[in-house]
Amino acid sequence: MPCVTADGSLTEVARAVLIALQTRTSLEAVANATDLPLFRIRASVREMHTAELLTEQSGEYEITAKGAETLELG
Repeated sequence: MPCVTADGSLTEVARAVLIALQTRTSLEAVANATDLPLFRIRASVREMHTAELLTEQSGEYEITAKGAETLELG
Protein backbone atom coordinates (compact mmCIF):
# COMPACT_ATOMS: atom_id res chain seq x y z
CA MET A 1 0.00 0.00 0.00
CA PRO A 2 2.00 2.98 -1.23
CA CYS A 3 1.59 6.34 0.51
CA VAL A 4 2.30 8.34 -2.64
CA THR A 5 0.68 7.85 -6.04
CA ALA A 6 2.56 7.67 -9.34
CA ASP A 7 2.02 11.40 -9.90
CA GLY A 8 3.62 12.23 -6.53
CA SER A 9 0.45 13.10 -4.63
CA LEU A 10 -0.53 11.51 -1.33
CA THR A 11 -3.03 8.70 -1.15
CA GLU A 12 -6.27 9.40 0.69
CA VAL A 13 -5.12 7.43 3.74
CA ALA A 14 -1.67 9.05 3.80
CA ARG A 15 -3.25 12.50 3.58
CA ALA A 16 -5.62 11.71 6.47
CA VAL A 17 -2.75 10.40 8.60
CA LEU A 18 -0.53 13.43 7.94
CA ILE A 19 -3.39 15.82 8.70
CA ALA A 20 -4.08 13.99 11.97
CA LEU A 21 -0.37 14.02 12.86
CA GLN A 22 -0.34 17.81 12.72
CA THR A 23 -2.03 17.86 16.13
CA ARG A 24 -1.45 14.33 17.47
CA THR A 25 1.73 12.37 18.08
CA SER A 26 0.54 8.87 18.96
CA LEU A 27 -0.69 6.35 16.43
CA GLU A 28 -3.64 5.45 18.64
CA ALA A 29 -4.77 9.10 18.63
CA VAL A 30 -4.41 9.19 14.83
CA ALA A 31 -6.47 6.02 14.48
CA ASN A 32 -9.20 7.52 16.67
CA ALA A 33 -9.17 10.81 14.75
CA THR A 34 -9.32 9.19 11.31
CA ASP A 35 -11.60 6.24 12.11
CA LEU A 36 -9.02 3.99 10.44
CA PRO A 37 -7.82 0.74 11.98
CA LEU A 38 -4.55 0.95 13.86
CA PHE A 39 -2.90 -1.65 11.59
CA ARG A 40 -3.59 0.60 8.59
CA ILE A 41 -2.17 3.64 10.39
CA ARG A 42 0.98 1.68 11.30
CA ALA A 43 1.47 0.50 7.71
CA SER A 44 1.01 4.02 6.34
CA VAL A 45 3.38 5.49 8.91
CA ARG A 46 6.07 2.91 8.04
CA GLU A 47 5.81 3.83 4.37
CA MET A 48 5.79 7.56 5.05
CA HIS A 49 8.80 7.18 7.35
CA THR A 50 10.65 5.34 4.56
CA ALA A 51 9.62 8.11 2.13
CA GLU A 52 11.00 10.67 4.63
CA LEU A 53 7.61 12.33 5.12
CA LEU A 54 7.74 11.64 8.88
CA THR A 55 10.26 11.26 11.64
CA GLU A 56 9.85 9.10 14.73
CA GLN A 57 11.44 9.46 18.12
CA SER A 58 10.47 7.44 21.17
CA GLY A 59 7.16 6.41 19.62
CA GLU A 60 6.11 9.95 18.70
CA TYR A 61 5.80 11.07 15.10
CA GLU A 62 6.39 14.41 13.47
CA ILE A 63 5.89 15.59 9.90
CA THR A 64 9.11 16.53 8.10
CA ALA A 65 9.51 19.55 5.82
CA LYS A 66 9.18 17.17 2.87
CA GLY A 67 5.98 15.76 4.36
CA ALA A 68 4.52 19.23 4.90
CA GLU A 69 5.39 20.22 1.33
CA THR A 70 3.81 17.06 -0.06
CA LEU A 71 0.69 17.69 2.03
CA GLU A 72 0.41 21.24 0.69
CA LEU A 73 0.77 20.11 -2.91
CA GLY A 74 -2.41 18.12 -2.58
